[in-house]
Amino acid sequence: PVWSESLRSSCAGEVDVWDGDFSILDGSEEIARYYREFYSALKEAGVKGIKCDGQFLLEQLVGARGLSEHATAQEVSAHEAFGLDPPVLHCMGMTLRRVQGCGAAAVTRVSDDHAYPGTEEDAVAVARHIWHCSANSLWLGEYFFCDWDMLRTAEWHAGILAVARAVSGGPVYVSDPADKLNFEIVRPLLLPHQNGTGYIVPCRSHGVPADRQVFINPTTFPEAWLVCNTTAGGWIVVAFGLYDAGAVFLREGLTPSDLLRPDPKEELACLQVDVNGVGHAAPFTDAGWDVEVQYTNYQVLSVVPMLRLDNCRRIAIFGASGVWNPTGTLEKRPSVVGRGEHGVGWVLESFITMPSRCPGLDRWAGVDKHRFRSAREH
Repeated sequence: PVWSESLRSSCAGEVDVWDGDFSILDGSEEIARYYREFYSALKEAGVKGIKCDGQFLLEQLVGARGLSEHATAQEVSAHEAFGLDPPVLHCMGMTLRRVQGCGAAAVTRVSDDHAYPGTEEDAVAVARHIWHCSANSLWLGEYFFCDWDMLRTAEWHAGILAVARAVSGGPVYVSDPADKLNFEIVRPLLLPHQNGTGYIVPCRSHGVPADRQVFINPTTFPEAWLVCNTTAGGWIVVAFGLYDAGAVFLREGLTPSDLLRPDPKEELACLQVDVNGVGHAAPFTDAGWDVEVQYTNYQVLSVVPMLRLDNCRRIAIFGASGVWNPTGTLEKRPSVVGRGEHGVGWVLESFITMPSRCPGLDRWAGVDKHRFRSAREH
């Protein structure tokens, strides 16, 4: 490949890694045959899908038209081998042509590598990674599902990176050796199900910074960094500590105006999530919700609309406990059906998401629904 002088000067180490001798496939038929035979062999070996790295290289090697031919052949062959659901995680492919020509390549990395084999992942790298992923998702999320990269469950940063995946709205995958996998890090990211389906708790969009923080570099600004996403039942917000303030707390206040919501007049409630307990909940008003975190720490908030039972009674349903994203476990917003038997109490209705499959990450098949009704006496 031929590199620009600006890239060589600013990313000398990366260019050294990318340099090499490459064999170029000749013609559309040869390109199609390569992907078809390669992916068929992987399928026969039991592989369910792939992660394709270094995709920006194609533009350097074969130009824009060649890039398009490769992308089309890869997409067709992947669907033939692995099924119609997006079977490829696309990595290092954020050139303009690659992004705008992504087609059905729906899952794409939105950051540079944040960890390398044999290299310790320090706090600076973790903070920068969370900032880059959330900020890049602002525009890349309009093209595809944003992949925030792998996490390692046996490392010191497993907790904060797991919470980052919960709010990202993207896929969750790990890069631990099998004997070091800590499944307790992953468990709060999954839908609770007696059969252990392994499906992640879904968001409805991609995790992005609060509007008023979009142009802030949180690694140099002494405030908590707010990343927000929507769910079927409400919102998830994570306050991250990405500025190295030592033992000093980083503070910020979440307000209803930070949330993308269709009805600014609806009454809200906020839950400070604790996956090992019940957390703390209260009405969420224009006065805001104060958060404070230390460097490389976090606080997860769950926000839902409150249901009005009568002139003086309201209730908030946040979803299942034990997960970082409770409102994502709701298939839809709960509702008040009516009064209870003999006019005592109220009948509430909510549905917990129990998907039978996960096509395309956001299309959840709401089968095996569990309907919860309860009547509470005065």
